[in-house]
Amino acid sequence: MGTIATVFQLCNNNNMAEQGIRNKSIAICSVSKAAFNKVEINSKLLEDCSKALKLIGSNNKVNLLWVPGHSGYKGNEMADRLAREGSSSDLIGPEPYCANCITKRRVRTRVKEWMRSEAQAWWSKTPGMAHAKKFIPKLSQIRAANLLGLGRKAIRMVTGLLTGHCKLGKHLGKMGLVEDTTCRLCLEEEESAEHILCFCEALCRPRFQIMGDEKPSADSYTRVPPWKIWSLITKSGLEGVL
Repeated sequence: MGTIATVFQLCNNNNMAEQGIRNKSIAICSVSKAAFNKVEINSKLLEDCSKALKLIGSNNKVNLLWVPGHSGYKGNEMADRLAREGSSSDLIGPEPYCANCITKRRVRTRVKEWMRSEAQAWWSKTPGMAHAKKFIPKLSQIRAANLLGLGRKAIRMVTGLLTGHCKLGKHLGKMGLVEDTTCRLCLEEEESAEHILCFCEALCRPRFQIMGDEKPSADSYTRVPPWKIWSLITKSGLEGVL
């Protein structure tokens, strides 16, 4: 049936009215309750399906029956077996197999999937941005939405730490704005965003309170919501620094 076949194609592709079937008692059984619910007709496929049912019903007595899946119904078990055999075989011909089976929702979904895939490929292949890619290896709509839910100040500082573009010694040194790039908190190592997030001895306590680890890895920051990084900033007193 192809990769985009749906349950709503039942009547559209098995139109008994076109086969000359009349004056019969017909039971159409399905394990999908969605197929029997009242739905808004917003595609040519659903419109054709509805017309086919009405046409069959005009010359026959039609009952739509829901049956529980995998529950011992002989006809349903046979349908499951045939469906498995059909889905395991290769489609002969171009997609879509069924005419008018591509809905607006599916088109929007596939376009969004393509956009995310292209964006991720660009992010992965573009050279440079080593620090940012370490803390943001994959693009995430959920993390982006959580970040945008913070205030403007928090968004700026959290983004600065995740990308390394913030008012810390290493970045300022690259810009030629400072000569001494030593961490102003521990006075031991270069003051970089990764040093602040993962290694600075002066921030072990607040990191443990927020992250559950005194020296968390960069990978651990990819699995926490952005508000935790903002909490680390506020607990560490870094608002005046960043």
